Amino acid sequence: MNTFDATPEIFMHRISNIMYRHFRIQELFFLRFDNVLSPNSFKLTKEMHTAKLPFIHGSVNEHYCRRWVSLTILEDLGRLQAAYQWDGAALCQAQIADFVDTSNRDLLISLAKDSPLGQGYNSSLTPGFALNDRLKTLVRFLDDPALIRKEVNETCERCRLHDCAERSWAPVIWQRMQRNKALKQFIPSLRTAYSDKR
Repeated sequence: MNTFDATPEIFMHRISNIMYRHFRIQELFFLRFDNVLSPNSFKLTKEMHTAKLPFIHGSVNEHYCRRWVSLTILEDLGRLQAAYQWDGAALCQAQIADFVDTSNRDLLISLAKDSPLGQGYNSSLTPGFALNDRLKTLVRFLDDPALIRKEVNETCERCRLHDCAERSWAPVIWQRMQRNKALKQFIPSLRTAYSDKR
């Protein structure tokens, strides 16, 4: 990044392009989150993805999962800035994300820095790659114990994890889906009971 005087966003875009074009990694995505420091809020401002990967763009009015490295790295950067300990260099972290209730696993590599939006804003840039056999042959650090591994979801509203320390909102959509599911299972028994009475 420094050698070519590239911004973190251009650098991460190029990594995505190289992985797709030269290494035949076809299941990938790219996310850019902007973080407003006061009040602490996150907005997904850029998303690029290929098929078969989770989509989170439909969750604009929900609270994104705070377990994503894209967000945790922004919180780390904000803490460093508040303590006057940030040296101005982009932070970098990686994560293996296991999606709750699916078999999807992704490798995420995230950079965070102050945002071009101005003071009080930070941004993270994250290419993500499906953790498949092809990626496992190319990436040699996947078994590194220092690599963060976490269960993640799209948003707090859609997540069933009750013991999540990072939860920022109640699981209202998941609860509604569970109620609807229970209702759909209950309706046939009502029909049967009604038919028996006739």
